[in-house]
Amino acid sequence: MHHSRRRLAFAAVLSITTLLLFFTCIPTGLIVFPLGLAGSMATRAQFVPPRWAAMETNQAVLLPEWEKNATCVFNGGAPSSSPARALGLLPASGRRAYTCVVPEPARRGHGHELAAPFVAFSGSASIVAGRLTVERLKWNGSVVYESAVVDGGDVLVFAKGVNARRGVNRAAADVRCLYYYHHQGGDPDHSVVLASLPAITSAQQVFRCPPPPLPAPVEHSSRDICVTLVVAGEKPIPSLATYDAARYGSAMPPVRRLICACTIVRDIAKFLREWVVYHAAVGVDRFYIYDNGSEDGLTDQVRQLASVGFDISIKVWPWTKTQEAALSHGAAGHQDSCEWMMFIDVDEFVFSLDWVNSEKPSKSMLQLVRRKYLVRLSMVDRSLINSVHKFKLQPRFRGVTDK
Repeated sequence: MHHSRRRLAFAAVLSITTLLLFFTCIPTGLIVFPLGLAGSMATRAQFVPPRWAAMETNQAVLLPEWEKNATCVFNGGAPSSSPARALGLLPASGRRAYTCVVPEPARRGHGHELAAPFVAFSGSASIVAGRLTVERLKWNGSVVYESAVVDGGDVLVFAKGVNARRGVNRAAADVRCLYYYHHQGGDPDHSVVLASLPAITSAQQVFRCPPPPLPAPVEHSSRDICVTLVVAGEKPIPSLATYDAARYGSAMPPVRRLICACTIVRDIAKFLREWVVYHAAVGVDRFYIYDNGSEDGLTDQVRQLASVGFDISIKVWPWTKTQEAALSHGAAGHQDSCEWMMFIDVDEFVFSLDWVNSEKPSKSMLQLVRRKYLVRLSMVDRSLINSVHKFKLQPRFRGVTDK
C-alpha cells in the first residue's frame, strides 16, 4: 500500500462555519451547530424534509442531485433567502438533504437563536414564515445522526457525545435503544414509545441495537419511526435517525462480489477516475464512495464511471469528523453484497508484491507509508470498532500481514 505522487489533502470534515439544518421524522426542523458560528464568516445550513412533512411542496417535488431550483427561506427579522443545493439521499431514511448559505440578514443579531429555514421549490406556493416550530440540535453536543438495519435485523445507531473520549467506550449495559414516533402535527415533546431495549454493543460512535419486537401499528405506518439512545441516568439523546426495516427488506440484494473498496471523500472528483480505473484493473469489483459534503461535481464523476461499466455508488454522509463511523457503516451495511472489503483513501493504490522490483514507477512512489487492510466482512467484530481502515476481528479470527 503506497501513496501516489499526488498527495491529496483529505478533508472528511465539514467547514467550521457549517450549520446543519434538518427536518426530523416529525414535521419540525432542527439546526445542528458543528463548532459554533463565526460571526464574520459565511454560514451554511442543511435541510432534510420528512417523507410526510406538513408542507406539501416538500413531498410533491423530488429534485435530482444536480438541480438547484430550490430555495432556503429564512425568517430573521426581515425574511431572506439563499439557493439550496441538493446533497442526495441519506442512507437510512432515504430523505433528501439540502445545503444552503445562511444569509447575513438572517444571522445578524440572532447568533445561536437562528431559526430554521423553510425550503421552497420552483413553482410552489409561497411559504409563510413562522408556520412551523423548530427543534434545534447542536452538533457539538450529543446527537443520534444516522442508523442502519444490517444483516440479521440488528439496528446500528450512530451517535456522537456518548463515547466522547477516544479509546474509552461506555458499557453497552448502560445504554438502551428507544424506538418511538410523534403525533403528526402534535407537540414534539410528547412521543409514543414503541420499544425500549438494551444495547448489544457500544464502541466509538456505533451502537448495535436489537430491532423492536413488533412492527409499527398499521395506523402509524405512514409515519417515520424514530430511534435514539438513552444513557443510564440521562434523558434520551436528540435524534435525526429513523428505523425502517421494510425499506431494507424490500430491495433486491445486489449480486455478491468478491472484493469491494470503500472510502470517504470530500472534493476529490478529479482524482476519482484514476483511482477507480486502476483498482478495477487489479481486481476490485465494486466501489462505495461516502461523500462528506463534496462541491466539485463528485456525483457527475460517479455517474460517468457507472455509465461506462464500473460498479460504483455514492452514499451521502455529511456528518463532521465521523470517518470511523462511516467505515463501520460500510463494513456492516454491505456484508450481503461483498465478501472482502478494502478500506483505503483515494491517494492510495494497492499493488502486488511481484511489482516491488519494477523500475517503473520510480522507487519514490513505492515507499511504504503504513499498512492498509483488506478484511473479510463476515469476520469483523460485532462492535465494528476500527482505527481508520483497521477493523477489530471476531475472537476466533486473526489478521495476516505480509512483510
